[in-house]
Amino acid sequence: MPSLTHDVVAMLLHLTHRRRMPHDDEGMAAELSAAQLRPRPFAPPRSLDRHVALRVGVRHGWRVYEMAPWGPTLPRHRVVYLHGGGYVGEIDSNHWSVCRRVATRTPARVIVPIYPVAPESTADVTVPTAAAIVADVIADAIAEGGDPSLVTIMGDSAGGGMALAVAQSLRDSGIGAPRLVLIAPWADVTMSHTQIDPTVARDPILSVPRLVRAGQLYAGDLPTSHPLVSPVNGRFDGLGPMTIFVGTRDLLLNDSRRVCAAARSAGVGVDYHEAPGLIHVWPILPLPEARLAQEAIVSAIRTPG
Repeated sequence: MPSLTHDVVAMLLHLTHRRRMPHDDEGMAAELSAAQLRPRPFAPPRSLDRHVALRVGVRHGWRVYEMAPWGPTLPRHRVVYLHGGGYVGEIDSNHWSVCRRVATRTPARVIVPIYPVAPESTADVTVPTAAAIVADVIADAIAEGGDPSLVTIMGDSAGGGMALAVAQSLRDSGIGAPRLVLIAPWADVTMSHTQIDPTVARDPILSVPRLVRAGQLYAGDLPTSHPLVSPVNGRFDGLGPMTIFVGTRDLLLNDSRRVCAAARSAGVGVDYHEAPGLIHVWPILPLPEARLAQEAIVSAIRTPG
């Protein structure tokens, strides 16, 4: 049963999103124009400095942050975190918080690419660039005498979908098969299942019209069914082990179930966590339930691929 804190947060998110988030094309166009005029800050909060050492650089044209626990040596584990936001939203404080916890509790170096959001960038550019950054991280691990199996790709929502597409791209390139940690991945941007999905009415955060429009912007010239956009339609053989988290009050519940089924059918090991009554991306929210999920995430990252 969800905690009282969870239910209060779900109610507040529902009220906030219903009031502030436009769901029609005209409203979304106005919101995107405003975001391009005054982009939301994406820099990590200063409070992170108490817990981790931060540095920033540029890889393949993107700003990339790296954090690691304070100490004389760097951790062996590396995690590339791809944030959610429907491909149109910037990284936020919940993303930075979970990255900090993963960095300190694993311990791990957490690499956070700040990818350009749609419509500025689309899947045909975003996924290959993210894959190139992960390939660099794998190469760095090898060059330092480390184990490339200690590299994990992690993402939530849209970032989870991107993480899966990146893993498929790396597999196709023969670069490797990193472990995947996927939190409510948006793996089917076509949204074709939502007409009969009972979670539509119960999700306090996501809405079908908004996701449909955001998905079209991210797809660009590609069909929304293309595996770069909707990686549930890609091949799953040869991927690394997966850990998946989702709640049953999540519009993207069916995406997680389909990813899990496809991966297992292809012989990929999947540790699947489906939480009754919990909302979208609950493992990264300030909820009691998130603590156990984050412990499971740390355990998965520590396990060699």
